[in-house]
Amino acid sequence: MKRIRYGFFFLIGLPILLLAQTPTKPAPAGTAAVTGRVVLKGEPMRGVALALLPQPGGPFNPASIPRAKSDEDGRFRFTGVAAGRYWLQALAPGYIGASDQRFGPRGKSLHIAEGETLENIEVEIKRGGVIAGRVTGRNGKPLIEEQITLHQPDPNGRLNQYYDSGGNYEMYRTDDHGEYRIFGLSEGRYLVSAGIESGQGSIAASGSRYVYPRTFHPDVIEASQAKAIEVTEGSEATGVDIVLGESKRTYDILGRVLYADTGQPVAGLEISYGSIVSGRDGFNAIQPNAERSNANGEFRIRGVPPGQYGVFVRSTPDSDFYSEPVVCEIGEGDVRGLEVRVRPGTAISGVVVIEGTTDPAVLSKLSQIQLGYYVRESGKPSSQGSGGVRVGSDGGFRIRGVQPGKIFITSNQYPNLRAFSLSRTEQNGVPQPDGIEVRAGTPVTGLRVVLAHSALTLRGEVKIAGGSLPPNQLLYVRMQAMDKSNRNSPNADVDLRGRFLIEYLSPGEYELIVSPGVAPNGNRPDPKLSRAFASARQRIVLRDTNHPPVVITVDLSQKEER
Repeated sequence: MKRIRYGFFFLIGLPILLLAQTPTKPAPAGTAAVTGRVVLKGEPMRGVALALLPQPGGPFNPASIPRAKSDEDGRFRFTGVAAGRYWLQALAPGYIGASDQRFGPRGKSLHIAEGETLENIEVEIKRGGVIAGRVTGRNGKPLIEEQITLHQPDPNGRLNQYYDSGGNYEMYRTDDHGEYRIFGLSEGRYLVSAGIESGQGSIAASGSRYVYPRTFHPDVIEASQAKAIEVTEGSEATGVDIVLGESKRTYDILGRVLYADTGQPVAGLEISYGSIVSGRDGFNAIQPNAERSNANGEFRIRGVPPGQYGVFVRSTPDSDFYSEPVVCEIGEGDVRGLEVRVRPGTAISGVVVIEGTTDPAVLSKLSQIQLGYYVRESGKPSSQGSGGVRVGSDGGFRIRGVQPGKIFITSNQYPNLRAFSLSRTEQNGVPQPDGIEVRAGTPVTGLRVVLAHSALTLRGEVKIAGGSLPPNQLLYVRMQAMDKSNRNSPNADVDLRGRFLIEYLSPGEYELIVSPGVAPNGNRPDPKLSRAFASARQRIVLRDTNHPPVVITVDLSQKEER
């Protein structure tokens, strides 16, 4: 399967990301209240800021995020909280929550109903770990403003970039002495690197003409040879130094966009490019280019490090043209004279319909829906895909300039449209689960994209009997449609009170399955614990109205083998 990874960004912390989003409209005020206490090793902590951050899909406005601060006794109180799902986070620099996950969101999960009062919620914090060191060149001189990256192996052994939820991204860059100090880290094993990974495309946006290849502590190129830094509560690992190898100069790619059939220049088209890595099917990263082709079809991609790349015209739903990637190799100089030839693509048209409702208020949302699509072409790295195909008020849509191959239609999930999910795509009444064949010069018509309207909500509770769970053990509830359909059936986390909430469900028969999650320190659940959850299943039938709350009991006494 071909994969396209878009862009290269260092993601800063979750609170910063949330607070930086553009507000749409004020979040509704509610009537719920949350009270509790912040403690460190059992002692109250005063002056700690707290926030209730909406979980994905909930109403969001940065200015309306509920906030509180602990008093002299460590106590806090939120009032006027709207119903919804939240992460209760303590925002204390240098500290982390005892229940913070190693892979995933931080904080305590809370499912809050309208008008309820949650009391005596204890938020335990502990000191985070520190990793500090210095980055220099081979000549021993400090390297300033170099990006530091932390990596962690996940439970499957894959290397993941660590994202700091504290939002202090400045500490991930070296200062004027080449030094860095990253604090507030969760317990675990980290690999530390500086420099740029091969194949990440242009990184010369800052104007620099030189880049350093990625190097891990202690001065090795391969992650398998890197020394892992063990972080524990309140620990400080110093001297985690890195000497970067010889810098590499970046170069430019210069070329022209031409019509394939006439050789005439094409103006106003946006050029993209992606790095090609041996052994991978597709592009490692796709980078945008700020410039478009000029009146003579000329373009220039600036600041690209040595490597192999594919250059192509970025496709959009309202463009009539596409191009195949042109492969080029950057060695020790600019690439000049590259010709990107565009061809007229195929037009695709159809209609979007909503099943499961005749409500005019629901059907009126058709014009708010956007479709996405991507194209696969056998044996070639595809560069074509879009996330913004608008649908008309009558449900009609049209995509222009599609390259030959197989096109797959997707639906975009926006918070105000989460009740809609893609059920199937049909052509002339026949479902097309394996994509729709696109041939050059042959328009594709008769498409019918069927969306399901899923507006049911299920509330429930997980009760533990026959023992107790390990501290901060995470639990999840998974819903499985018994008819194996593609109905929208999202999973849910179980909050600190044992409650769960699953929204946007369609009528049908489901099985609820409770399972333990990976521990905050990254450890997998004890096999004995997993055995106890093997029987934690319950079947339900959802009809046209919300189902009464369900209770699923997990008997921990069954974890012993018999």
